[in-house]
Amino acid sequence: MFSPPSEKDPKKQEEEVRLFRLFILLTLSALKNHSTLFFGAVAPPGNEIRLGGHEAPPRIISAFLGSTVGDIIDGKKPKEPANLKDNMPFLFQDVLQEDTDRNRTSSFPYAGHRFEFRALGSSQNAAWPMAVISATLSSEFQKVIKQLDEGKDIDDIINQLQKDTQAVRYDGNGYSQEWATEAKKRGLYVN
Repeated sequence: MFSPPSEKDPKKQEEEVRLFRLFILLTLSALKNHSTLFFGAVAPPGNEIRLGGHEAPPRIISAFLGSTVGDIIDGKKPKEPANLKDNMPFLFQDVLQEDTDRNRTSSFPYAGHRFEFRALGSSQNAAWPMAVISATLSSEFQKVIKQLDEGKDIDDIINQLQKDTQAVRYDGNGYSQEWATEAKKRGLYVN
């Protein structure tokens, strides 16, 4: 979804970053505002028992972004990714280390240019969870379109979304009891 612009035009780069932030924040907003619907989409009787154990994602619906995407969403300049070529002289080209797919305990991580909904059971048809994601995203898009039609500035909308979606962001161990306690404090659905 997001890759650094090939052009050096700062205005174009700024616009691409703004759109990236908006789309990620709209996804997080859908996740936050409809977490029980997300949970219900992946919790039929067989999978409902599995969630939270046996290498299944936790029962708390939250998103892992990683430090690079987290910095971009927070309006910060991300750190340059580590170049594996620096420590491996036999590499002939740059190999940049990815930091987005490191948390296997998140139910909805950002994993290398996409979000993954890891809570689905292996035998579960993905059609219903995809319909939930699409419908909730559409709902969040409609809210932003309405605000834009009313004359609200896009940067103000992005900044408000950034504040409103903090609760659903979690980059720690999703299996820990500390996270369950923290998630309750944040107002997330903890089953």
